[in-house]
Amino acid sequence: MSKEVFFLDVSDNVLAVDVNTLGNTVRLGTPHVLFHSAEGQTMQGGAYDVTADGKKFIVNDADVNEESQPLTLVQNWTAELKK
Repeated sequence: MSKEVFFLDVSDNVLAVDVNTLGNTVRLGTPHVLFHSAEGQTMQGGAYDVTADGKKFIVNDADVNEESQPLTLVQNWTAELKK
């Protein structure tokens, strides 16, 4: 079975490495850079995610020096519409 693992390096590059498993054996391929975050930005803290097929990324490359604004998450909002 072959899979891919994504990770960040210290230079904010997103890299991928192939992971092959056979029984109890794990073999790693050679890491390769997929892309680099925008100049002057950072992706510290794992501020990215990848789709299940590994073809698309969503990246939060906001400037960490900016003051963050609160975020409100509303769950089950459709139930409120029925009232």
